[in-house]
Amino acid sequence: MKYISFFSILLSLSFTLTGSILNAQEDPIFHCPEVGDYAFEGESQPTLCQQYYSISCDVQLGVGTPYPKSSLFGPSVSGNVCIIGDFEVDAPFSFIDAIVKIEPGVMIELKSSAVPGGPNGALLLDNAKLFACEGMWKGIYLSAMSSITTKGGTWIEDADKAIYATGFSTLYVQSTRFNRNWIGMELDGSLFAPILFVFSQNQFTCTAPLSMSGVSEIGYAGVVLKNASLFTQSNFNLFSDMRYGIYAQGSTSSIGASNLTMLRLRDAGIYMQEGVLNLRNSYFGIRHYGINIGLAKVVDIRNTDFSVATLPTSIRRIGIYVDKFGVNSNVRISGINFDADMEGTTNKVTGIYLRGGNISGGTKIRISNSQIAFRAKDSHGIYLDGIFPSSSTTEIWNNYIRVSNTTQDPGMGRPSGIETVGGDKNNLSIKWNSFTSYTVHTLPPNVIGPPQWNYGAYLRSNFFGVNNDVSVNSFNDDVQTLQFGLISALFSNGRYCSNMIRGSGWAVGVLFQGACAGTDFRGNVFRFAGVDALLISNGATIGVQEHKGNEWYNISGVEPLFHARCQGNPLYNKFIVHTSQSCGIEPDPCFNPYHPRKIEPPNDFFAQQPGTPLEGCNYELTHEIDELSIRIAQGDFVPPTDNPAMAWILRRNLYHKLKDDPNLVSAHSSLPMFVANNQNTSVGKFYEVHAAIENALRAEPGIDTSTTQIISGIVGSMEEMIDIDEVIEQYGINSTLKSQKESLITQFLDMARMYDSLRNIYEAQVAINLEAAYQINQSIDAADVYEVNEKLVNHIRILSLMQQGGNLKESQVALLQSISQQDYKQGGPAVHTAWGMLQTCAKPQDYERYASISLDTDYLEANGIVEERSIETSSGEKVNISIWPNPTNGLFVINNPAGRSGQMSIIDISGRLWVQHKFSGDVLKFNMAKALPSGVYTVRFDMEDGACTIKKLIVQEN
Repeated sequence: MKYISFFSILLSLSFTLTGSILNAQEDPIFHCPEVGDYAFEGESQPTLCQQYYSISCDVQLGVGTPYPKSSLFGPSVSGNVCIIGDFEVDAPFSFIDAIVKIEPGVMIELKSSAVPGGPNGALLLDNAKLFACEGMWKGIYLSAMSSITTKGGTWIEDADKAIYATGFSTLYVQSTRFNRNWIGMELDGSLFAPILFVFSQNQFTCTAPLSMSGVSEIGYAGVVLKNASLFTQSNFNLFSDMRYGIYAQGSTSSIGASNLTMLRLRDAGIYMQEGVLNLRNSYFGIRHYGINIGLAKVVDIRNTDFSVATLPTSIRRIGIYVDKFGVNSNVRISGINFDADMEGTTNKVTGIYLRGGNISGGTKIRISNSQIAFRAKDSHGIYLDGIFPSSSTTEIWNNYIRVSNTTQDPGMGRPSGIETVGGDKNNLSIKWNSFTSYTVHTLPPNVIGPPQWNYGAYLRSNFFGVNNDVSVNSFNDDVQTLQFGLISALFSNGRYCSNMIRGSGWAVGVLFQGACAGTDFRGNVFRFAGVDALLISNGATIGVQEHKGNEWYNISGVEPLFHARCQGNPLYNKFIVHTSQSCGIEPDPCFNPYHPRKIEPPNDFFAQQPGTPLEGCNYELTHEIDELSIRIAQGDFVPPTDNPAMAWILRRNLYHKLKDDPNLVSAHSSLPMFVANNQNTSVGKFYEVHAAIENALRAEPGIDTSTTQIISGIVGSMEEMIDIDEVIEQYGINSTLKSQKESLITQFLDMARMYDSLRNIYEAQVAINLEAAYQINQSIDAADVYEVNEKLVNHIRILSLMQQGGNLKESQVALLQSISQQDYKQGGPAVHTAWGMLQTCAKPQDYERYASISLDTDYLEANGIVEERSIETSSGEKVNISIWPNPTNGLFVINNPAGRSGQMSIIDISGRLWVQHKFSGDVLKFNMAKALPSGVYTVRFDMEDGACTIKKLIVQEN
């Protein structure tokens, strides 16, 4: 293990808290280094310059000719045109069927009228081709009140900014190709926003390197928005082979679009610094990010496909990424289709990545009705990283998630369908989702083990978050069995209700690890023939589960190795049921699904007491005081010897529970004294810090009401804009539609500015309110490593939110990195929180090794091998059975020296049952040459007395 010394932690903390750390100038804000490669790839296509280099000029325009202004030439020009100096459009002018060669550095400028009502810069490009040779021209610049229309297959190439618009200029851009420009279109609303009335059937691409001396580089962006809007419901706009498709900066930028196609964008299809995004029916071919949002206000992404490039890369490829969330932000992702098959590569992917830690009060997130499917190592479907505060809600509903590892990476780099990590989660609802494998895997010869090294849902790093609900999901083998269906690791206060866990082969249905106090595990149904249907690992604590109504069934008469197994202390994890234990398997009359047959340990893990099992999930999330809580309050809980932080974590969790719901204190005589004794310890003081931070993040009533109303108004305006743009797309623009769109954009911008003003007030209030948390945190005496870590991480988080806009300084990043690489058993919850606070580029790559939970099962996972093993009889006698020869061509002998009777089951690596056969006697001969194809099989011997042994069988052709 890698540790930062206790002395160095204290020294760093001392410097930080006394203000002696580097000042702002010496200690800059941390920024991730640029990692993109922007060199042109592939074979260049012919440029306009190459096609028309030798044209003879029918007319010359611009400074240095008789026609520096359009008013001096006439209304239009066609044929071969050369612009040798800046050309001013001061009266309506058209390039129609024109080949326009432009000198490098030259600009076409559209002027507004100096006389009210007089002629202005109105430019028409109709089947015009504009380009430069041996350099870049500046582009077409629109001043206030000017206008441009492009159509008819117009082609603009080699410009710094092909079209730059500002002021109250207006644009009608359709059937136009923007190629090899640094920026295709830039709409700058820094003072007054231009309006794009029509945006349809356009292409923004880069088919050859830019015409820049000594540089083989691609274009920067198709469209750049600076506090401006792009609204379109066109049936086609293509962006390809640049850094960005659409790059939006400024606090009031907005995109409302359908039918965008984004291909081979090096950084992102859409990047939004902050703002509003309404996107539908689009397609992203991902090289780095599909959509990258710095700060979300209103995000509505629907019916959009994401496909990931298979080119080898060290960069994680992400479908949708959101870094921060504004006050009362509203994020809706629905009906998306994310697909990534990284077979043959080591590429890593994440479908939806939501980063916590900078989530403002009132944030609402919903991911629903989507299909997320991928085969990749160390990857995620939906990834929640960092702290999600109690003033936020996150709903992951009704998604179909398929996840597999790559076959060349069995064991390590396991992917997960949904994963939470890096700090507390609150109000997380995971409901009605289906989890299965992406594809069917097979294993190489002579290897037996789980063919899939994948997790359905991996929930971890929630120590004090509440109201988290995982209900009515299906973890199944519709494609192939998951290796682990659901893992809850260091995830406290979780409710798991009415989930179906179905599978066969080498798999674990549900696994609990570490401190999982406050777990409510009820009404879940196992239909399982793997290894462990329910496994509570060594050192885990979930609390007593009393009459929760969970049920265990087998598959086709094949039992798992264990229905339920507890490697930890059963006193802290006991299941109390209302019936006697099953003595057979269904449909045996003594079968009982509530009290399964194969339990380890057999006498302490399950207990029979009178009562009625709970049914259904229709109840409010409530806190409970169970036997584990009482043991903690009385000081009777004994943590594992290698985990000194666990007792402290459990005391803090119980203290949080009692302070949040004071009515619980009367549930047992030990609880009032527990609260009193811990009030002035680090347990009570860190609770005060936690509560103060949570309260500071909540919007005060006036701000809460006003921002909620504005967000609702923005959502309504976007829907109206969609309707208007659809009509424009179908019937064309007219004065009525133009007036309606202009009015809506004005309303939208007014609401966006009002929201920003209120958000600034909210952030100022948060900073003021965090002062209380800061002072309490400063006053805490930290002695143990986990207390020192907690104090330091709190300090950095509070300063980040109070003074740094949610960002981190470089020295803070270094400290968080040091903490995040400690063993959490010594370093405590702050180890996970520190990791969650870091940006992705700054996260230590060995986090899985240091801060995570090792999967403490009987699997030898690193080598992709499962041990052969036996369950002893009640007398302690081991099952002594062997298979010879092995490997075999299908003819083999079972040596059963004790002559015991039972049932043999032969199962392939996908979990399929091939043979089931009763046996008795000391030597049994089998001829399976026709019954079993070549491959690796698991042979289970279930004895009549309840003992079991598992062997590996390899069948090969002669």
